[in-house]
Amino acid sequence: MESVWEYRALLLSGTLVTVQLAIGSLLISVLLGLAGASAKLARNPVSQRLANAYTTLVRGVPDLVLMMLLFYGGQQIFNDLGSVTGLWDYIEINQFTAGVGSIGFVFGAYMTETFRGAILAIPRGQIEAGISCGMTPLTIFRRITWPQMVRHALPSFTNNWLVLIKATALVSVIGLHDLVWCSLPFQRLACVGWIGATVPECDRINLMAEPERTFVEYLVYVSENNSPLDFMLVVDHIDKFLYGSLLTLQITALSLLIGGVVAVPLAVVRAYRLRWFNGPIWAFTYFFRGTPLLVQTYLIYYGLAQFEFVRDSFLWRPILSSAWWCALITFSLNTAGYTTEFLRGAIENTPHGEVEAGRACGMSPLKLMWRIVLPSAFRRALPAYSNEVIFMLHSSVVLSTITLQDILGVGRWLNGRYYLAYEGFITAMLFYMVLVFFISRGFRIWEKYWLGHLRPREE
Repeated sequence: MESVWEYRALLLSGTLVTVQLAIGSLLISVLLGLAGASAKLARNPVSQRLANAYTTLVRGVPDLVLMMLLFYGGQQIFNDLGSVTGLWDYIEINQFTAGVGSIGFVFGAYMTETFRGAILAIPRGQIEAGISCGMTPLTIFRRITWPQMVRHALPSFTNNWLVLIKATALVSVIGLHDLVWCSLPFQRLACVGWIGATVPECDRINLMAEPERTFVEYLVYVSENNSPLDFMLVVDHIDKFLYGSLLTLQITALSLLIGGVVAVPLAVVRAYRLRWFNGPIWAFTYFFRGTPLLVQTYLIYYGLAQFEFVRDSFLWRPILSSAWWCALITFSLNTAGYTTEFLRGAIENTPHGEVEAGRACGMSPLKLMWRIVLPSAFRRALPAYSNEVIFMLHSSVVLSTITLQDILGVGRWLNGRYYLAYEGFITAMLFYMVLVFFISRGFRIWEKYWLGHLRPREE
């Protein structure tokens, strides 16, 4: 505690930077989210394609990868463009501007899906009532669309806001003196590196000395000498990336399934404010939504092993000593906390008329919940749940920190083994983008089927 007190001024300064970073990023993400949702719901196919490309690409890559690309690659492209056109000299983008811009740009894609789902949840009859009263489109937006959208989007917006705050910790990687960076001086850090041996030059094929080359050898030569990326090295290890993809999908899918099953009864209890259960469930969701997933994973994988009674229990050898099981438990509890909250909001937003109609038909409370409330809530929560699925896929990068070879783990292994800067991470980025593309397309098909009645009518 004395060492913490000595650094109190530094910690307060870092906290202020983190708060400023979070607020600035939130404003940018909200503006981009509103613009993206409007573009997706517009009847202009060009704006729809641009908005779909934006959300698909941004949500397809983990935040840290995008932040590094925007901070280093974006600045380089910006200055190269100025050098070619002669319009400006070298401009250095500071860490705070890069952090606010990159986090706001990333979370603008998530806000787009949140606002789009909230707008689709507005009953069409309210919009038609405003049109019949002679309201202009601007008045309809100000009096009807905006208030209703805020009400529907609030639970999912809260999830995005909490994730955004935790994502600000990533800016310490690019040198910004935020709270995480300022906490480093008095921490005892154990640096765990990815150490690998370089491949000796004699082990690689010396193609220049051979008068004739096969097509594969020619590709190897081009990859090593004329290409900015050694793509043949990636091809040689593609089986490891496929294995990493299988492990990533396995843990992500199972955790979403388990977390979803756990979240449904918890959301019902939260929505109906049951006295003895509402408080503990709120504390559960607050903890798992308020702390980074990396910390939660470390607490279960490393923390539980510190207790002797845990090591002596019957659960230690088959489950708690395994990184795979610890990751599955942590991921399941984490996604259950987030899913509980936006399902609660969807249940609370069920039109009261539908509930009254079920009661008038003589339905019991259980049948009312099974036939009316939950199906209606699931439909409204579908766009927000697509965010949660992609969040969990991105969060799976944590697996590489507890000895599991997921996609990022294989990328780190490749870069460390051959002392390469980009090949492993860019390949991992492409794998994540492909996975998110299929997830987004799957949710788009489900929304077209389940939410078709909420779309604007075609003239």
